[in-house]
Order: sequence, then structure tokens, then C-alpha cells
Amino acid sequence: MFSSDFYKNKQMAEELLTFPTSKLRNKVAGYLTRIHITTINRRARERRE
Repeated sequence: MFSSDFYKNKQMAEELLTFPTSKLRNKVAGYLTRIHITTINRRARERRE
């Protein structure tokens, strides 16, 4: 559902949730992006081991 693209995550967050401020929406989208990238990197590292 979410991806490593901040702007796509920002749009998805806006569609799924209601945020009182755009700053909070951007923080959530940034967090989701960071988590997704970390997960991808962890899986790649596990495959190499």
C-alpha cells in the first residue's frame, strides 16, 4: 500500500486519514516512507546473508 515515495505516501495518508494540520500529515508520510525504506533494506540484507 505505501511506498518509498514520500509524495505518494502523503497522498495516501490524506485519502485514508483526517489530519488537523498539513505539518502532521507530512510527518506521518515521512515516517511511513522511512519505515518502508528500512524494511526494504533489511530484507535485502537478509537475502545477502
